[in-house]
Order: sequence, then structure tokens, then C-alpha cells
Amino acid sequence: MSAIPKEVRLNYEDLLEMPDDGKRYEVIDGRLFVSPSPWPQHQDAVTALVARLRTYADERGLGWVLVAPPGYQARRRGRRAAGHPLFLARTHARKLTALRLNSGVYAVEAEPKGDEVFRPALFSGLEIPLAKVFDR
Repeated sequence: MSAIPKEVRLNYEDLLEMPDDGKRYEVIDGRLFVSPSPWPQHQDAVTALVARLRTYADERGLGWVLVAPPGYQARRRGRRAAGHPLFLARTHARKLTALRLNSGVYAVEAEPKGDEVFRPALFSGLEIPLAKVFDR
């Protein structure tokens, strides 16, 4: 009788061994997820959003604004990013989702779409018309 193989759980070192073939590889809870690279329109929208968030943060000395894959945790000298905000851009739907980490779980904080104005709670007073993000 042959043994049933146990589930293989991957880690960060396994992720480093993935091929450089243009696909996006992620290991989440030990499982491998593969997806195509983001479209240029998505990258452009993300760049536009990050530019506005970074300008706001720099002007107020708030710290870093980073573009990172899900699960990334910014750590430097023992500090972690305040509130762990996460923004998801869906260019095909002209929709932005703002999530905030609360007690270890991400919850939707705002979800503007179309031509609405994005007002991220962590960036008090900042207003970003979605047309400036998606219509470039």
C-alpha cells in the first residue's frame, strides 16, 4: 500500500527558488499562488496613488509609503508601519479598496469607485480624485 503524500508547506526560501518568468509567485500560509504580472494600466494607477500618498507623508514627516506585495511588513530599528494600511487598485473596475489592520485582521475602511474622491482615514485631509489615478 502506498502512503498518501502529506501536504507540502512552502516558505520564503522556496519562494526565492521560483523562476524569473514574468509571473507573480506568492506563498500564503504555506501554499503557492501564481498569477500573471500586473497590467501597465494597473502599475500606472498604483504609481499615481503612491506619488500622492508619499508627497502627503513626506510633507508631514509621517514615514514611508511603500509599494510591496501583500504580507510585507516594513520593519526598521524595531518599528512597524502605523496602522498597516493596504490599498488595492482595481483598474478594470475603476475601484480602490482601502484596508486597515485591526487586531490582526484587515477590514475595509473605504471603497471609492468611478469618479469619486478617495479620502484615506490614515491621511487626514488628503483627497485624491480617482480620475487622477485611473484616467491618465
